[in-house]
Amino acid sequence: MLRARHWILAAWSFALVGVSLVLPPIAQPAAYHGFVDQRVLWGIPNFGDVISNVAFALVGVYGLAVVFLGTTRRVFREKLDRVPYAVFFAALIAVGAGSAYYHWAPTNATLFWDRAMMSLAFMALFASVLGDRVNARAGRWALPICLLVGVSVVVAWRFTGDVRFYVIFAQVWPLSCIVLIVFLLYPKGHYVSTPHVAAVALLYGCAVAFENQDATLWALTGQVVSGHTLKHLAAASAVAVVIPMLTRLRPSRIADACGSSDTARWFGGRGLRSSRRIARSFAGMRAGSGRDRRITAEPPMHQDASPR
Repeated sequence: MLRARHWILAAWSFALVGVSLVLPPIAQPAAYHGFVDQRVLWGIPNFGDVISNVAFALVGVYGLAVVFLGTTRRVFREKLDRVPYAVFFAALIAVGAGSAYYHWAPTNATLFWDRAMMSLAFMALFASVLGDRVNARAGRWALPICLLVGVSVVVAWRFTGDVRFYVIFAQVWPLSCIVLIVFLLYPKGHYVSTPHVAAVALLYGCAVAFENQDATLWALTGQVVSGHTLKHLAAASAVAVVIPMLTRLRPSRIADACGSSDTARWFGGRGLRSSRRIARSFAGMRAGSGRDRRITAEPPMHQDASPR
């Protein structure tokens, strides 16, 4: 059954490769950069679309603090388990900077940095789900490969103008595989919670809907906030769900007591049995020393040395 699920995931990935090769080239729409919020406030052009990217940076900074500081850092069974989450939150900081840079002066040249950073975030999240639900070793190997794929398809779009591979391999592939893994193929995991992933999917769906109604929401709100600005806020809320997904976990008792996951792993298997034998030896030594103290503490029996 496990092997069959692996094959289903692999077949879906190869199917997307086939689709990308069959589809004709897709050019970047000429009107893609025409966002409705073009206000200049406090010297910031396209104010709403630029300033809303601060939300991504805040989520990224707080997420890194959760991964490396406080008690949450001890929920990871192994130190390597935190790597994809660290890359994910670091990429969110880069998303905030790259997207703000793009919206300051929307062109294909600046859009490259926005899409490159988003690709890194998507791929890091995909690798974290793959490592938790499918196989830990596979997730560790997949992380650098996925990051390379994400950057490569953005570079390919920048030089060819064809967005096919970016859309399929930087968005459709990682996001659809996350849905397949979490909801259909691999229901059990330690770090990745199915309800939290459902919340991420719902909020991301809202973000896509807001993006498609940029001008409509701008008009409905009396030109206060545009659909693209709301898209940024909804997407930042979606990725922020990963933080409570991690903080819900309780630190491992062994890792908490020993201070490192490497030490905790030593206490498994033979290490645990060895530690028990050592503990019994120390207990015997303490019991023996206690008896010696009781013997020495007893008052000596004085003999009567007077002549009789």
